[in-house]
Amino acid sequence: MDRRSFLKATAASAGIAMVNGASGSAGATPGTRAGRRRGALAAQIPAGYELIDLYANVEQVVVGEQGYIGSVRDVANDGTAIGEVVENGILRAVTWDPAGTMNYLPLGPNEGTWSIGWVINSAGIAGGELRPPETAHAEGVQVDLDKTPLIWRNGVLQESAAEFLPVGTEIFRLGEDGWFTGSIGDAPARWTADGVVETMDVPAGFTSGTARARNATGDTAIVVYEAGPPFAGGVPGIWGVDGSVTLFDPPGGRAPGWAGVIRPVYLSDDGQLVIHAVDGESYFGQLYRYVDGVDQPIADAYGEGARLSDADTQGVVVGVSAYSGLTIPTMWIDDQPIVIADLIVPGPDRLLTNVSGINDDGAMVGYARDSAGITYSVLLRPV
Repeated sequence: MDRRSFLKATAASAGIAMVNGASGSAGATPGTRAGRRRGALAAQIPAGYELIDLYANVEQVVVGEQGYIGSVRDVANDGTAIGEVVENGILRAVTWDPAGTMNYLPLGPNEGTWSIGWVINSAGIAGGELRPPETAHAEGVQVDLDKTPLIWRNGVLQESAAEFLPVGTEIFRLGEDGWFTGSIGDAPARWTADGVVETMDVPAGFTSGTARARNATGDTAIVVYEAGPPFAGGVPGIWGVDGSVTLFDPPGGRAPGWAGVIRPVYLSDDGQLVIHAVDGESYFGQLYRYVDGVDQPIADAYGEGARLSDADTQGVVVGVSAYSGLTIPTMWIDDQPIVIADLIVPGPDRLLTNVSGINDDGAMVGYARDSAGITYSVLLRPV
């Protein structure tokens, strides 16, 4: 039995819900509101996915004790993807057009510096950062040094971004409406490529925070921390388009001051918030949906934890589930986990190992590996 068949068999034996499969789990939201959401979400998931190679990551650059390869991180609704590749010892931000053609993103006077492509939308706006090797890694120890944010329009570097985005700005998400979310300094922030910037005042008792998911009304999912890094006392919340801030209790009954991180990945128009919470220095954590400010657990595929990366505007969430030390790419439909490998049509010798982004048409980007151990940046296209 090959690894794909093995994963399918284990998913079946674990009772993993397929698109039209068994309903109900500890994490499902009861009521007609959930029923309407379930029908809408299930209707948009295709019957299968074609796995397409974007780039073979055959080159690696080593700094300290850490090796770096390329990655694909986000995909816009028009099918354009963004990430980075390693060429001639340099990590370089790139895009792939819908046909899979790779294009280098210009860096202006910083050509030759390491760069990362984080986010992109269908209007041709993209965000990334300069990340010199000493910023990524120093003497084998991960460090947080200043990074320079970058904005591109239709493949052209927008040098005016330096006028409103200071060094150290963190970019996390970019909507099709042109709004970025992230952090400026230690505060949650949202901004546009035109220089409209809104920074949230961190509430009393907290020292830092970030903004991530944003809904169609302009409300933004945030997390704030009492201390860190390493982070402690994290709570999720909503930063309203009107500037109001609503904070929720720590997830899963965690005590105030708990050590760990929170990642909000989806905020619905009616205020439902989906997050993962990771304790301490673990990689995998637990998933929760906040409804009316109250958290409800979301099941992962194998009961061993999960980590979320992205969501579309309809609430389809993607990430990975843990299984015996493996990362199993997973999507959640109405809080039901689906092993993505089950949806990939037969194709080349590839095993999907990670999913980093999804667009509103259901296309996804991530990593796959072949039997020789080569890692590929890939696109999963609905068929």
